[in-house]
Parts: sequence; structure tokens; C-alpha cells
Amino acid sequence: HYRMIKYSKIEKIVSKEEFLLFLLGGIYMLNAKETLELISKQWCSTEDLMKLANVSRPTAMKFKNEIMDKLIKQGYIIPKHLVPMKEVVDRLNINIAYLESRIKDNQ
Repeated sequence: HYRMIKYSKIEKIVSKEEFLLFLLGGIYMLNAKETLELISKQWCSTEDLMKLANVSRPTAMKFKNEIMDKLIKQGYIIPKHLVPMKEVVDRLNINIAYLESRIKDNQ
């Protein structure tokens, strides 16, 4: 784990991925294997969405809220801070077959 420092105060302890994301100013491109591992989760957090869509936290939260609003209007009950990964994959048009083929090509 890494310590994020802001104005010489320790703000919070974060993972290596979050630290890299911070250093790169929100730009952290996932490779095919990392993307498949991330989308294999049932639920998507804001941090997951930031990585998948390569967007800032405010943009990811807006995107997540849009998905949540759509699902709530359809009558679904979902956790407060998570959205179904299937909805995120569909909304981002992530081509799972292509990602799987990229991993097979690299083996």
C-alpha cells in the first residue's frame, strides 16, 4: 500500500493501482487481462468505473448515477454505491470476445 500525501498530511492509504491513477492524473489504461479481471466482478464501484472508462471521479460518479437512475426507474433495487457490472459493460460497449482474443494471442 502507498500513502497519498497532500500538503504534508497523510490523506489515506491506497492500493498501488489507485496510487498510479493519482500520479498519472486519472490516466491509467488497463490491458486486456486487467479489464477482464475487473469486469468479472458482479458489481462496479466508482473506482472500477474510473479505471474502465479512463475518466475522473466526478465523471465516473455522474455516469454511475445515470445507470442507477435508469435501473431505479425500471423498478430495480440496487446497492447505494454500486451498479451492476453488466450495465457498465453494456454502456461502455466493452467487447469481451475481443479482449479474450487479445489474451489468447499473447499466450
